[in-house]
Amino acid sequence: MRWICWIEVQGLYAAAAREAGLAGAERPIVILREGRVFDGCREAFAAGLQLGSPARQVLRDVPGAAVVEWADVDIAARARAFW
Repeated sequence: MRWICWIEVQGLYAAAAREAGLAGAERPIVILREGRVFDGCREAFAAGLQLGSPARQVLRDVPGAAVVEWADVDIAARARAFW
């Protein structure tokens, strides 16, 4: 298999989590992978969220955030929308 390009879409997992109902519409969403910030919504990044931050830092940076594990998010349908 050859790689042609690498695309990173900030907020993709957060959007899929919201669409799946894993967090309320009024709460910022933060996605964790192996105990570190993997993704988040615009509101979370605007509040000071940093990629790679430890989980314990999330609620200090983004009070009231909904925290979701990346493995719980199915992004297949959301990713297909880009192709």
